[in-house]
Amino acid sequence: MTDSVEATAIPAVATPSLRDVASRWYALGVAGVAAAAAAFFLLRLTAWPPHEDETLALFVGRDSLGGVIGHVTHDRGGAPLHFLVAWVVVHLGFGLVGLRLVSAACAVGSLFAAAAVVARLAYRCTALVGTAV
Repeated sequence: MTDSVEATAIPAVATPSLRDVASRWYALGVAGVAAAAAAFFLLRLTAWPPHEDETLALFVGRDSLGGVIGHVTHDRGGAPLHFLVAWVVVHLGFGLVGLRLVSAACAVGSLFAAAAVVARLAYRCTALVGTAV
C-alpha cells in the first residue's frame, strides 16, 4: 500500500494595492467629510448674527417675483439665483434659518461636486484629501 500525498496548491492571497483601497474607501470618506460639514452647519445654524447678504436677500425676497428680478438685474446687481432662492424661502414662510438651511445644503452638495472634479483630475486619494481640506 502506497499512499501518496497529492500536492495541493495553496491559493495566493491577493494584497490590495493602494488604488484598490482608495476606490473602496473613497465614497465613505467623502460622505464622512460631508457629514461632518453638515453637522457643523446644523450646530452653528443660529449661532451667528445675520450677515448683510442674508438680510438683503430676505428683504428683497419679500417683493413680488418680478420685483425681485427687476431689483437684481437693474438696481442692485448680484447673484440672481441666490435672490430667487431667498424669494422662495420667504414665500414659503421660512426666514433666516430657512435660508441658512438652503445655503448649508448647497455647501454640502458642493463638497461632493469638488470631490468628483478632483477625482477626475487626479487620484481618488487626492480627491479625498482635497475635499477634507
